[in-house]
Amino acid sequence: MDQESLRLFIRRKIQNGRLPHDGITRVWSSRSDGETCDACDATLAEDQLLMEAVTLDLGRRPIQLHVRCFQIWDHERRAISHVTEPTISSGFSFKDRATLIAQNDLSSVAREALEFQGGELTSHFEATLTKHVAEELLAKCTELGLWVGAMALRAELMRSK
Repeated sequence: MDQESLRLFIRRKIQNGRLPHDGITRVWSSRSDGETCDACDATLAEDQLLMEAVTLDLGRRPIQLHVRCFQIWDHERRAISHVTEPTISSGFSFKDRATLIAQNDLSSVAREALEFQGGELTSHFEATLTKHVAEELLAKCTELGLWVGAMALRAELMRSK
C-alpha cells in the first residue's frame, strides 16, 4: 500500500474506532513473531520490528503495529484530536456508493469519505462523515434519486442537530 493510501486507511480506522485516538501511556518494540498489524492488517515478517503501545483506553489491549504504521498512526491521531467538527455515521448500499463515487462533480473530501472507509458490512457500506460532507451527499443522493441513502442522511443530520 502506498504512503498516502496507508495514511488515509489509518485515519479512517481512527475515525471509526477501529484504532484508538487516545494518548500513549507506554510503548515498546521487539522482534515480530508474525503478529498482524492493527493499522494495515498485514502480517509482520519475523525479521521486522513490532511496535506495541498501551493507550489511555485501559479497556483495550495494546496495539501492535509496523514501525511505519506506528509513526503514521501517532501523527494521524494527534491531527484528528485537533478536529472539533462532529461526525455522523450513515449507511449506503454498495450500488449507491459506487454511483456517488462515479460523479465528476463530487468534492474530493466527499469522494475520500466514500472511498477509504473500512466499515463495510454485508449488505451496505457504513460511512463516517462530517456534517458538511453529509449535506453534500444528501444533495447528491436527492439529485440522483438515491432515496434510501438520502433518507438515511437526512435522519442522521436531523439527529445531530
